[in-house]
Amino acid sequence: GAALVVVADDATPEQTGALTVPTLTLAALGRTEPHPEGPAAEPGPDSPAYVITTSGSTGRPKAVRVSHRNLASAHAAWRQEY
Repeated sequence: GAALVVVADDATPEQTGALTVPTLTLAALGRTEPHPEGPAAEPGPDSPAYVITTSGSTGRPKAVRVSHRNLASAHAAWRQEY
């Protein structure tokens, strides 16, 4: 799961209230201090890069995590093709 969610500067509590993780506005992002324990560990090839969600038009919506390895492979194929 996400450690925090970056939201638009004009995000309202009504829009973010259901989130179960802390939020950070884009404006505040540039004003943050380094974490006292240092930066987070670098993601590995099998760490999630992003999540694709379905619309749920044929049933319950679903989410699929795409790994950094899969993203790198897709990028290499796109570069070769296009």
